Amino acid sequence: EAFAKRLASMTTIVIQQGGDHLGFAALKDNKAIDMLFVHPHYAGEGVGTALCDALERIAAARGADAITVDASESAVAFYEARGYQALQRNSMPRGDVWLTNTTMKKQLKPVAPQSSSGQAPPSRPQ
Repeated sequence: EAFAKRLASMTTIVIQQGGDHLGFAALKDNKAIDMLFVHPHYAGEGVGTALCDALERIAAARGADAITVDASESAVAFYEARGYQALQRNSMPRGDVWLTNTTMKKQLKPVAPQSSSGQAPPSRPQ
């Protein structure tokens, strides 16, 4: 029940094929990938890529300049290949076990250059 409530509070996408659930992903606050799961039988078949593509497009369409994810150890290379950059390592206790992940970020829109005064330069007419 708690998991269903958590998913309901976010934009959640599910990929199904022939009645099989291949994977799902959830976007939190239109700027963070909160969950991305691919069924092990479908790993390496583009399901994760399709889910991530969709969440990035939704976030950008809803005005996000960047998107973040707390990537598991096994997912860091996947996100790096998509242009995400590692920001920090995290450790969290779960019972008697410590879990680690890496907070990563990808710019969805170009960052405006800053002038020496710290302000963006005025735009020029096209």
